[in-house]
Amino acid sequence: MSSWELLGAVAIVWVLWAVAAVTGRAVADAGDQAPERKRSGVTIVPVFLFPLVFWQLGRLIDVVAAPWGTLVIGCFHLFLGIVFVVGIARNVQRLREIRRGA
Repeated sequence: MSSWELLGAVAIVWVLWAVAAVTGRAVADAGDQAPERKRSGVTIVPVFLFPLVFWQLGRLIDVVAAPWGTLVIGCFHLFLGIVFVVGIARNVQRLREIRRGA
């Protein structure tokens, strides 16, 4: 995997994190029946910051012990991606259940 492919894969995982966070917030807001003005949001700053940090960390480790940086960061983000997809599916299911019950 090239350095640019690693950056792309890591960025996709952090976009999944943003979707998981938004769906989690939607479930919390729907379950609390909070008024519109008291609902909170989700920041998207990690979507821009964390991929760059992890990409550079992987490149740095590759300088010292190639190809371990790419492998470790890639596998870690593969695991995170799976966790985020499962979380999104769970949150969507909960949101549907809450909306059916209301």
